[in-house]
Amino acid sequence: ELATESEGACLLEGAHETAAGVIHEWSVTQADRAGQLLTVHSLFDVAGDRGLQRHWFREPLRLFYRPEIELLLGQAGLEPEAFLGDYDGEEYAGDSPRLLVIARRN
Repeated sequence: ELATESEGACLLEGAHETAAGVIHEWSVTQADRAGQLLTVHSLFDVAGDRGLQRHWFREPLRLFYRPEIELLLGQAGLEPEAFLGDYDGEEYAGDSPRLLVIARRN
């Protein structure tokens, strides 16, 4: 699924204590299903000794599906060894938060 149920809503991702103060992270996600694009707009509020500081950034992501990655790897002379769904090494499934690929030259 390219987007979550919260697409377009401003979500509080979390609050973190740091030496600079408390950081609140907010995000809004927009999906372009036809273009396989996901854009995450993030806002970081830092409340500390220097008052409130606000930082924005936009992260455009290109989404790839497993068959597309397999094709591109083959065209590059690579062979996939594993498809993982997270950084803990769990096997990739449709509801995995990530698609991580381990490949080697063939």
